[in-house]
Amino acid sequence: MRKLILINALVWAGLLLLSAYLFKDNPNWKYLFMALILGFTTINSLLAVKVKRNQKVCIRVKNDK
Repeated sequence: MRKLILINALVWAGLLLLSAYLFKDNPNWKYLFMALILGFTTINSLLAVKVKRNQKVCIRVKNDK
């Protein structure tokens, strides 16, 4: 799961850099940037919730043995 989170962060960082380069002269770049930040925050929080759920399940299984 850590690899997935790392790959996700790298993809979003690359997307931010690429969009910053491509849309630097566009007057609406602020809206694009905010949409990308919102998308990253949403995906990152969903992955964090999944990691927490997996850790709780693993802890329960270890304690049951």
